[in-house]
Amino acid sequence: MLKNLNLPFYESENTILGLDNKVAAYATKRVELQLSPHFSQDIFAVNALVVKELTCNLPNFIVSKFDWPHINGLQLADPSFYISRPVDMILGADVFFDLILYGKISGTKNQPSALNSKLGWLLSGKVPTACQSQKKVTSLINCHALLDLQNQIAKFWEVESIPDASNLSEEDQRVEKFYLDHTRRNRVGRYVVSLPFKNDNALGDSKVQAKRRFFSLEKRLQANPELRDRYVKFMQDYEHLGHMQLVPNSELSKPSSKCFHLPHFGVVREQSETTKLRVVFDASAKTDSNLSLNDILHTGPKLQNELFNILLKFRCHRIALTGDIEKMFRQILFNEDDVEFQRIFWREIPEESLKEYRLLTVTYGTACAPYLSIRTIQQLAEKEIKKFPEASKVALEDFYVDDLITGTNSKEDAKKLVSQVIELMKKGGFPIRKWASNESSVLESLPTELRSSSESLHIEEDHLMKILGIIWNSKEDTFRINISPPNEVRPTKRQLLSTIAKIYDPLGFLSPTTIQLKILMQDIWKENISWDDPVTDCIFESWTQFKNQMKHLAEIQIPRYLAEDATAKRVLLIGFVMPPSVRTLLFST
Repeated sequence: MLKNLNLPFYESENTILGLDNKVAAYATKRVELQLSPHFSQDIFAVNALVVKELTCNLPNFIVSKFDWPHINGLQLADPSFYISRPVDMILGADVFFDLILYGKISGTKNQPSALNSKLGWLLSGKVPTACQSQKKVTSLINCHALLDLQNQIAKFWEVESIPDASNLSEEDQRVEKFYLDHTRRNRVGRYVVSLPFKNDNALGDSKVQAKRRFFSLEKRLQANPELRDRYVKFMQDYEHLGHMQLVPNSELSKPSSKCFHLPHFGVVREQSETTKLRVVFDASAKTDSNLSLNDILHTGPKLQNELFNILLKFRCHRIALTGDIEKMFRQILFNEDDVEFQRIFWREIPEESLKEYRLLTVTYGTACAPYLSIRTIQQLAEKEIKKFPEASKVALEDFYVDDLITGTNSKEDAKKLVSQVIELMKKGGFPIRKWASNESSVLESLPTELRSSSESLHIEEDHLMKILGIIWNSKEDTFRINISPPNEVRPTKRQLLSTIAKIYDPLGFLSPTTIQLKILMQDIWKENISWDDPVTDCIFESWTQFKNQMKHLAEIQIPRYLAEDATAKRVLLIGFVMPPSVRTLLFST
């Protein structure tokens, strides 16, 4: 079909699993296409993986005789359903339920049912046949693509490598130019940005799904009063801070291509000092055209230094400083037209009428949010570099998203830097809070509410829970290992590999430990068991031994500061290259 349609394709490595979790196929290509019913001009976008063969001909016999009055006059999706033919495309669950319409017509016994859809009426059910075929075939299609876990496992193996610097692609250059052309500062200095749309906007209706998901959320909140109170408080703060506003009745009927309704849900983070619950807005939710807001937005280039580089530099300062931008994304405004693509449904109690709001700031959950926020911090630093030279340099090099991880070599310089960073960020409307340092006297002049209430900074690349990670303790000025032991009793292959992939070790502190897990991962592959089968006794015994010893990692303390003498003029980094023969001995499968 790919060749017949002459479709352009993208490289994509995916494993397709079928029944019994057996590998059914490997897909190395991905295509984006549009399909229409044979009886209308409606267009549906599909993102599909390409494989050599989907399944056998369907139906697997010719239906030569049938008398089903209940389907007479129906606009069928396949008017030639009775002819056994090849299958060109399998629509997954992400598309299927967006196509289904209300309506089902059942026949009598041994007659198929008709289900209404946007592609026409679909026939499904058991049909008796007098077919005398010598080979009976039962056609079952059950597959799913294994993507996220493989990416996690690959990341676990690659975390020790130092990333290569890369130049901006042509697309990234266009996004950069768009940002510069469409960004301004308002009268109080806050930045106003625009959504970096791709060339076409084929968004369909998003209201139906957003409403359905809100009602589902509302039921969960009603069943959990504590979670509901946190959610209501979060949304009240959102509105009181001017980060969202009620949509006027006169603007409720905008066409679907000119607005988008974001479903939302809560993520609880008990280890957070301030906000225990964060509401995430789902810009990846599909509209009835099978496109989401994120599908039509550029994500933008990755701008900041790798965390490895930032932490390595952090270890070279005698005086360490950390801070956090309060509500970083939400300090940046959107222009008037683009806020229409950030509408939500909300009400505090079911007895109220459902209200429609629009979010006025950069929103957590949109594909371009990290780029827009980081790029705006850099824009502020570039514009104010003459007035705040040291602080601007820090803003350009020592932020990891909203976390400041920096330092100096003297208390006097540290005090000046803290003051200058606060003033610089205030110019753009970015308040800095949760300041921490290994030298408490550096922060004495700061109000208590701006200082961190915790001695520990959790260092992580994202907001996923890690079973092992690192923490910087500002009082002791040491790194410690953060442990969240897994609690599964007898893990499956999938569960165990997923757990191992959650180990986070950007500076290689855990290498003597993680090498054991890498060998264990290889042993798992050698066992050749299915993804959802429990691991073998041998694997389970090794894993249990590792879990029992994991608690001792919490006893390890690693000094943050690398140098004994801050006046040292020469620093040597000594390493070795492992010969290929040794690598083969260590990692041969």
